[in-house]
Amino acid sequence: MSGHQTLCHYTNLTGLTGIIGSGAFWATNLAFLNDKSELLHGLNCAEKALKLMPPPVYFDEWDQDVTAAIEQLKQQAIDDIFTVSFCRNADLLSQWRGYSGKAQGVSLIFDQQLLMAMFEAFITRENKPLKQGIHLDNFYLINENVTYTDSDQTPELKEKIQTYINKYENYEKAVYPDEGNQSGYIQHMISQVAPFFKHSGFREEEEFRIVIRNLSGYDKIQFRNNGKTIIPYIPVTLTGGKKDATEEGKKEKIILPLREIKVGPCEDFMQVKKGIEMLLRANGYFGVKITSSSIPYRG
Repeated sequence: MSGHQTLCHYTNLTGLTGIIGSGAFWATNLAFLNDKSELLHGLNCAEKALKLMPPPVYFDEWDQDVTAAIEQLKQQAIDDIFTVSFCRNADLLSQWRGYSGKAQGVSLIFDQQLLMAMFEAFITRENKPLKQGIHLDNFYLINENVTYTDSDQTPELKEKIQTYINKYENYEKAVYPDEGNQSGYIQHMISQVAPFFKHSGFREEEEFRIVIRNLSGYDKIQFRNNGKTIIPYIPVTLTGGKKDATEEGKKEKIILPLREIKVGPCEDFMQVKKGIEMLLRANGYFGVKITSSSIPYRG
């Protein structure tokens, strides 16, 4: 077992089959997460923090630009922000309920360092310059632990925003050498920070969030429906991990750095375990522990 930290991804057996079979995660648009309030919470925190901060030297119309940027993010610009969520705790009742519903839940436990290297490789691959024409990045990736706070307690958010303010002069010179775009930068700044702030009531999740900014329009977005609404997502097919090339002529499979699978509360753990073992073996995974949740099954 590696000494690296681990990340846990909750899903159901359908999600498990898809991830193992494809080597891909679905990054969901931020506006379509299970809890809609977390989107507004981060933006509200950012708005309060920004309005309490003294206007930075380089910004001419700070208050007006902050208000405009928040409204734009709430109305439309959030459309390009997609996330994949992980937890530090692999056995939480709230997560079993939230992500598996009436289906059988599982928690996939990954090596954090190796998994993040694969996400970075995905971004590098997708942003590979074209042979001809102007190169524009398709994706931009940020990842870090979520901070839990109340809307009126925002010292951590102020600190993060200040780091972006400090970078503005260099950003302006690099991106807008002839004419600055302060309003656009404030919107960019908020979109980098707000997704990582959630209400303190969710603290037990210990969430680690990967945020992917989609800069390529609708070309990369796919859609699914959950019976209630249409959900935009981006399939993030990972590369750079261990490859299974044991069968000549067969397409190589990407082996994710999966260390353990914890099966959520269930009626027949041994049967679920057997099916998972066969799935893993058929896809080139060996040595992955399969354990049972400590939370009793209620039926």
